[in-house]
Amino acid sequence: MLALDFASIISQTLFATSILIVAALGLAIIFGMMGVINLAHGALITVGAYVAYTVTNAGFSLWTAFVIAPIVVALVGLIMERTVINRLYERPVDTLLATWGFALVIQELIKVIFGTSAQSVPNPYSTPVEVFGANLPQYRILLVGLAIVLLVVTYVTFKYTDFGIKSRAVIQNDEMAGMLGTDVRFVYMVTFMIGAGLAGLAGAAVSPIVGADPRTGLGYLVQSFFVVIVGGTGQLLAGTLGGSGLIGGSAAALSFVSSQTFAQTVVFAFAIIVIRIKPEGLFGGQ
Repeated sequence: MLALDFASIISQTLFATSILIVAALGLAIIFGMMGVINLAHGALITVGAYVAYTVTNAGFSLWTAFVIAPIVVALVGLIMERTVINRLYERPVDTLLATWGFALVIQELIKVIFGTSAQSVPNPYSTPVEVFGANLPQYRILLVGLAIVLLVVTYVTFKYTDFGIKSRAVIQNDEMAGMLGTDVRFVYMVTFMIGAGLAGLAGAAVSPIVGADPRTGLGYLVQSFFVVIVGGTGQLLAGTLGGSGLIGGSAAALSFVSSQTFAQTVVFAFAIIVIRIKPEGLFGGQ
């Protein structure tokens, strides 16, 4: 019985951490790296969930939704970046109001197109698998793998590829990067689109669990900001992993000995203390 409880705690902790890694990764790029206070992040996740609903409802597989959702939401990010955000990179506080406006527009458009009722997305991997005595849904195991792959691929892309190096250079000093021949506008645009696309993929990934609802992404918005701030802005690998473990994993573990609401309250309170003591985040400044 003790082994079963331990396996359940570990699996729930890993699952909660993985969900937040997937949900927060796009914000870690747009807010953590670019400095854009993207309050539309939750709305972009919601769009991804509705794309998954639309694709699966049309008879295609969830894997097809995983491909289409980030493309569609990246195009939404392109519209956001080209119309408004590209004028506000030097005024990060103003991006708060701009992205909140986009979030409201997106949410109302979703209500007009799909209505206000929640829609379910089929889960083709609901069959449980026994791991160390605990029955775990296959989809949860898939999400853990997806989180690891996304985290590693995103980190390698921005750390070692030519585009990633240019992106970091532009974000650190766009004037100098421009003088060295980098197309600053293009790099900003693509970086923002990557962050938005990851939010769309997150929406598609969580849709079989939470469904598609106009408020689907709102719960992940606050948690994602906590993940990025607590982990450390600009720290894609360690920051996102550490922040997700603290915010998501700790809450999941505590929920075994208390109510979920109390567990989240304790974790958020601890996160605030961490930010107060270490404003740059757990892994910031490294």
